[in-house]
Amino acid sequence: MLRLLMKHLPAPSLILDAGAAEGALALKLSHLNHTVVCLDIDIDRLKRAPKPAVCADIQHPLPFRNNAFSAVLLVEVLEHCLNPFAVLQEIQRILRPGGLVLATVPNVLSLASRLRFLLTGWFNLYSPKRLNAPPQHRHIFPLPAPVLLFLFEKAGFAILDICTDRLQRTSLALLPLLLPATAATKLPLLLGRSLIVLAQKPE
Repeated sequence: MLRLLMKHLPAPSLILDAGAAEGALALKLSHLNHTVVCLDIDIDRLKRAPKPAVCADIQHPLPFRNNAFSAVLLVEVLEHCLNPFAVLQEIQRILRPGGLVLATVPNVLSLASRLRFLLTGWFNLYSPKRLNAPPQHRHIFPLPAPVLLFLFEKAGFAILDICTDRLQRTSLALLPLLLPATAATKLPLLLGRSLIVLAQKPE
């Protein structure tokens, strides 16, 4: 995931890790000569994150000036938000022209997730239990690839890449059975656990 971002982002750059938790990604990026601001709603987790760190809710206006960052990370964040489009609009505001946003969400179009939805009415990583979890664990907004790309484009971003992370063994096992019914979907989107989008604010 970070390799995808680094292909397009020169060092040093100022990066916002929105949903940083304890700051594991921020540490990796700082070792690559980037300056990273950690942001999270959970102040207890944020206390262990690298500094600077800001406790804030991504669903409200962020305490940063316009055009402040060269890149923003939204790693497993948007599915927790009531209005992902409003979040992307706020990210558009704080990114400099030409800035990048890297977002990941659960891949609800994977074969395993489709089968679970067929049998239970719930996608993978979405359930009544998830709806009643604390905010940092509450998955409320499924974002299949076409919807996610639509939201990015309506928020003013240009899509640079869309891919998935590691293969799900359950999805791979289902491939021979379900491939004819899913032929219209790009193969990687059927097998990966998380969906990854890299997008850019126009210059």
